[in-house]
Amino acid sequence: MKLLNLSVASRTETGKGPNRRLRATGRVPAVIYGDKGADPLKVSLDAHSFSVAIRGLEPENTFFSVEGELIKAQAGEFVCVPREIQRDPVTRAVLHVDLYKLDMAAESNFEVPILHTGNPVGVKAGGFLEQHLHHLSIRCIPMNVPGAIRIDLSGLEIGVPVHVSELTIPEGVKVVNNPDAVVFSIMLPIEEEALATDETAATEETAAEPEIIGRKKKEDEEAD
Repeated sequence: MKLLNLSVASRTETGKGPNRRLRATGRVPAVIYGDKGADPLKVSLDAHSFSVAIRGLEPENTFFSVEGELIKAQAGEFVCVPREIQRDPVTRAVLHVDLYKLDMAAESNFEVPILHTGNPVGVKAGGFLEQHLHHLSIRCIPMNVPGAIRIDLSGLEIGVPVHVSELTIPEGVKVVNNPDAVVFSIMLPIEEEALATDETAATEETAAEPEIIGRKKKEDEEAD
């Protein structure tokens, strides 16, 4: 688990007007949830620093050590993860962040990406690789969250699927997904698949034809 620093400041004003003024200064409003029975902490954070920190990462699996004198005075030192990031639909600028305070000793649910390596033999044979599941749902303590689940598909052939149960899972991590769910498969191009189906059907019709003729001949003899 990689831990990043996140500097936050307390805020007292809420609503559209105060939030617009806050964004004009280069900061964005955020809320930290997590303590049972306690009110969420209303904070602000630097928009640019936060955007740079999560760039190229899975935000929901990015762990932040929260810094800020007023926050530490209220809640002490703690780690949190983003649960929801609101962005401008045009510029994609961060507008608001919901953070969730983690209990480092308790198990929580996380989503981690599924990545593959290798050039499958089925692709070399003319098939195309299809990924049906891009993220794996897991449950574990924060320290055990892997950056990704990786699998080598070099030996994968056409028509042979890879199921969740075949993934290599780190120790201390439980999988939430159905173990029979398909993660990867290699399929024939539609044209080739249709051609193969037509050829199979034609072969079956040819094989069945002598039986039909023979049965017809027998029926004619009985009629005589």
